[in-house]
Amino acid sequence: MREPSPARSRLRVGHFSHKGLAGIAERSQLLDRIPHRSYFLETNIPKMIPMLESFMRCLCHHLKYRPLHFTEVRLLMIKRIFGIGIASLWALAGLLPFTQMPALVMSYDLSCEPGPVYPCVEDFGDHFWVDSQYLFWKIKNCPEHTPFVYKGPSGGKTPPVLGDKGTSVVLGGKDIDTHWRSGGKFTFGYWFDDRLTFGGEINYFFVPNTWHSQSVSSDGSRDSTLLRIPYFDVRTSQESSAALATPRVFSGKASLKLVNRMQGTELNLLQKFPSFAGVSITGLGGFRYWCFKEHLSFVTSSPFVDLPLDIYKSKEHFNTENDFVGGQFGLLLTYNWKRFFVTAKTKLALGGMYGTVDIKGELATNEFTDLVKVQHFPGGYFALPTNIGKHRRTKFAVLPEVNLTVGCELFDCGRIELGYTFLYANKVLRAGKQVNPNINPTQSTIYTNTPKPKLKGKRSPQAEVKTEGLWAQGLNVGIVFQF
Repeated sequence: MREPSPARSRLRVGHFSHKGLAGIAERSQLLDRIPHRSYFLETNIPKMIPMLESFMRCLCHHLKYRPLHFTEVRLLMIKRIFGIGIASLWALAGLLPFTQMPALVMSYDLSCEPGPVYPCVEDFGDHFWVDSQYLFWKIKNCPEHTPFVYKGPSGGKTPPVLGDKGTSVVLGGKDIDTHWRSGGKFTFGYWFDDRLTFGGEINYFFVPNTWHSQSVSSDGSRDSTLLRIPYFDVRTSQESSAALATPRVFSGKASLKLVNRMQGTELNLLQKFPSFAGVSITGLGGFRYWCFKEHLSFVTSSPFVDLPLDIYKSKEHFNTENDFVGGQFGLLLTYNWKRFFVTAKTKLALGGMYGTVDIKGELATNEFTDLVKVQHFPGGYFALPTNIGKHRRTKFAVLPEVNLTVGCELFDCGRIELGYTFLYANKVLRAGKQVNPNINPTQSTIYTNTPKPKLKGKRSPQAEVKTEGLWAQGLNVGIVFQF
């Protein structure tokens, strides 16, 4: 059993007998009703009773004498409450018919003589730890090399195509910034042996949704900007375009929005090895799950200027989901100097990357019903019947991670940390790479201006399900409690 700290040893109490409660527990008929659990209950339930008594002793003594600072007593009482909860769950688990729980290892001074030292919180030999971190991370920008809208000069006999003099891309055609964002990570661990050399941990991290939106518009007046949507016509093998906004004919508006998020969890076993040159060495191995989702939407509206009731709207969605499942191994190196420490952790996960691309698109218009009823037609400008739907692909992938951390022990059971993390995953589906500008316009109502178009010629665009490498990096600020 660890010796209590000097601050804790100031709490002394007089006579406080636990024999009455312990006697009741020993005579409990519960042990007789469940013979196959008698050893477990006889071993663990009496240990829970002094935990409760010690907690009450600490509380009463603090209220009467208040020898400690409030913040210190509050931390000690939190540890006591957590220990009681763990022991209670352990005991309840032992009642289940399908579990064989070992005796919970605790050590308490049960002396009833007057004046012994009763620390507020009896620890478990630093077996448990909880790590809570704030993340400030950046995810690699979304690649978007397909131009969605360009502007050009008006007044010519034929509309200009992208690349002609005076044309320029105003929406799309470059990577989309994903911005820095806040997240969190939580780790729970336990050392199984008294020497604190073999243990396990489970953690979960998340980087929540963030969105980036761009838009462009033209009111369709006489001097307004000409806006068009470019594509490559596979029938003629030439660049072409569709009207979005034309002066004195159409007004037009288009928006491009990106949303993505990341999360993951790990379950690892830990094994400490002999120190080398003052550096503590810990190996780890276990299971890892990682998920990255991304959503890209392209929305347009292009009604006639002189028809106030005209509706001509398209919505297209390119959604990707990546789920990595595999095993991992790694190494943790720790160097301590007085109350300060430096850690370096490397991990490598190997497994399968399960990717899904979900493409949706439709046109809503009332131009085929004399501006009365709105009809919906499959396909937009880039999401068309030949690539709409869910497309799946599974590939072998690797997921390495590196973390560097510095910290300081603030008190005997807690420390603060500041670190940097770099994470990489290959074979990742990005939403921007799923947009295919190679179009056969005969299949789309938007391009043919007919309610029932029929595909003629090559089936294009096709869902290509393209992958690339993805990285995420940033700072971690955390606090760790060990008890």
